[in-house]
Amino acid sequence: MKKNIVLFTTFYLLIKIFLNYQVIQNDVYMICLVFFKKIFPSLFIFFIISSILINYGFVELISKIFGKLFRFLFNINNYQSYIFIMSMLSGLPSNAKYIKELLDSELIEENDANHILLFSHFANPLFILFMGLNKPYLIILAHYLPNIIIGLFIRGFKSSHKTNKINHVSKPFNKLLSDSITSSFNTLLMVLGLIIIFNIIGNLTNSFILKYILEMSSSVNYITTINISDKLKAMLVSGILSFGGICVHMQVMSILNNKKIRYTPYLLARLLHFCMSSLIIYLIY
Repeated sequence: MKKNIVLFTTFYLLIKIFLNYQVIQNDVYMICLVFFKKIFPSLFIFFIISSILINYGFVELISKIFGKLFRFLFNINNYQSYIFIMSMLSGLPSNAKYIKELLDSELIEENDANHILLFSHFANPLFILFMGLNKPYLIILAHYLPNIIIGLFIRGFKSSHKTNKINHVSKPFNKLLSDSITSSFNTLLMVLGLIIIFNIIGNLTNSFILKYILEMSSSVNYITTINISDKLKAMLVSGILSFGGICVHMQVMSILNNKKIRYTPYLLARLLHFCMSSLIIYLIY
């Protein structure tokens, strides 16, 4: 039954694409422009740098500086603290990328991955600052604060508190750089593909609500252009950033596709994040 639904939906979308080919072509062109102008530059650099830093012991340094504080606040181990901090700086879906790298290095366990995934969902702060909305720092606060609240609320989640050190591979720097570039580019190519697919689906449905749920970046760009109050704009933007859109959820699950990651807790955390961030804007804007 599920397979038949997927086949029918795909066939229906294929017909719609043929009937609206010129519109779809323009949409894909604009999506690529936005992606390579706003998303790719920041994430690509962060992905490469993080891969290199992990191999040169930066995780241990960050863990020593912030590990005790985050263990006290969230009951997480040092390596989960690294994921939390780097995710705040680089934005979605980098948390999944860092989780995968530390899982592959056997520095965290899958239980740790499921724990930190629930409250390391951060949009890139530069993306928020340059959206063109009033009071962007208030939106950042409303977006970041619920993650901290969720982390405090689930601090009873059992983490492994592993203290393993990375077995650094003595690769030549040019080889390490080449591997980091390839891995980062492949991840971002997957992200671009998902953004295009979900944008096409949203545009073919002609439903703002469905577009709002499906894809984050295009929804945010659209909200900034409509004629509504600044407070309502801030509430809608803060909400969609905190939920992330189904496209972001797919990006995270695709990056972690061979890991034992539970989607339902992640979805519930994003719904809670959505409600809290919108409420914060409503109360203090």
